[in-house]
Amino acid sequence: MVALGLFMEQQNLICGDFADLAASFETALRNREVTAISSTPTFWRLALMSIDSDVITGAPLVSISMGGEIVDQAILDELARLFPDARIRHIYASSEAGAAIVVTDGKAGFASKLADPAGTRTIGIKVEEDRLYIRSPYSNKSDADGWVDTGDLVELRGDRYLFCGRAGNTTINVGGQKAFPPDIEAHLNAHPQVVWSQVTARRAPLMGNLPVASVVLTADADRADAERMLTEHCTNGLAEYAVPRMWEFFDTIPMRASLKS
Repeated sequence: MVALGLFMEQQNLICGDFADLAASFETALRNREVTAISSTPTFWRLALMSIDSDVITGAPLVSISMGGEIVDQAILDELARLFPDARIRHIYASSEAGAAIVVTDGKAGFASKLADPAGTRTIGIKVEEDRLYIRSPYSNKSDADGWVDTGDLVELRGDRYLFCGRAGNTTINVGGQKAFPPDIEAHLNAHPQVVWSQVTARRAPLMGNLPVASVVLTADADRADAERMLTEHCTNGLAEYAVPRMWEFFDTIPMRASLKS
């Protein structure tokens, strides 16, 4: 992307300031020449909570791409509401196989029909024991049949596969029951007063582990009642063992240099 901005005609490169990414994002939008943005869901959530809504909706965006993290339904719906004329897509890619899945239908996950190991697509996709495998001519690491084990877990729900995190280090074992942090996060992010959430495991006697939720709320949320409100929200939509037992509330979204949380 930097090369395109530097060497192709009619392309502009706007340098950002990592010390204040929200301000850099706002500068790009006010430029009025920015029509396409590619970033992570975390960065979009930070932008939406930090930048005036008139500036956001005034951007002439025609293309929005997201990747690098699991893209849940809440952020897809919000961007579609703000930019009804923009093409919104989320891309699954790995360092071993490159870009493999591009989703443009406005839904989280990907259609189950794409997982066809015998298909003739240039990029092959298959799921075995809830684990995602990619076959690509661009891969740099594969087995004898050309398949790359991505290490990502997916689960078939209806006619779509949804991402459940990385194998081996994301499942929370709660008294023998498996809770997936991405599921809990997606449910929390669907609450109208939640901007961002992250769920991790914490050791607990008898139960083994319990889910702990870190949350950033909207400015108008009642922080004094937030724990009760979100516990009730999770109880109504998640299995009992997946309801967070401990809560941490942040003022802003923690974001790494990779623009991920």
